Amino acid sequence: MMATTARFLAFVALAAAALAGPAAGQSLRLGYEAYAGGLHVMSFGIRVEETGGEYRVATDLRTRGLADLLVGMHLDSHAFGTVRRGDLVPFRYLSQSRFGRRSSSLLVEPRQDGGFFVQATPPRAADERRTPVPVASLSGAVDPLTAMLRASRTVAASGTCRQRVPVFDGRRRYDLVFADDGVHRLAATRYSRFAGPARLCRVRQERIGGFLVEEDGEDIGRESLLWIASPLPEALPVPVRVEVDTGWGGLTIHLDEVESEWGSVRLARRPAAD
Repeated sequence: MMATTARFLAFVALAAAALAGPAAGQSLRLGYEAYAGGLHVMSFGIRVEETGGEYRVATDLRTRGLADLLVGMHLDSHAFGTVRRGDLVPFRYLSQSRFGRRSSSLLVEPRQDGGFFVQATPPRAADERRTPVPVASLSGAVDPLTAMLRASRTVAASGTCRQRVPVFDGRRRYDLVFADDGVHRLAATRYSRFAGPARLCRVRQERIGGFLVEEDGEDIGRESLLWIASPLPEALPVPVRVEVDTGWGGLTIHLDEVESEWGSVRLARRPAAD
């Protein structure tokens, strides 16, 4: 279950803002709502800012409805860094999470030697067994939120989703591998009014190390689907729909609202029972 949750958070954190990087000096806020089996189970918000040669990404994820009663998950994450010669250089990643009554926090800072300073509260259990993280694999890896912003810049420059992004989240080292499946037409649903052409990106997690030994074989090979489109005229393309196979059920995440220099829009069409 924990491996599935970690994988889900990695994909959602990236999916909710891939292609969402604003121009320098601008900011963008996106709000998403997630549904499983027709139930509203999660809300996810993200803000991306770039100003004065620095960037900041902040996310806020929390369970809703029955899922909140059963799981009670709340995750806040922040990434800070600088923009140097067009590249993103992170200097701090903070994450605070709560599952039921259990809380934890994580601080990750890159070191000059290519490694990372990691501070976890509570600290890692003495009997916790994880697959080894090759030291050589850490060089060039970035936190999950910087990874999504870097992915957005690559897509904007190349016009395709196809890429590989190395990630280290303080415990796990993995690559997020993107494939481009072309442009398709999305129809409106009972959850969202958006309809129109959208680019389909497929993303999977390729594990390197740092995963719990007893759960290391779970979820391998599963892909998540990102449908990318512009919800506002002249606006940057963002994920308008994300489909995640969590292993314990399918999850569909719909773009609910956008706030940017191009204006704002609400796309939600919540079921009457919600």
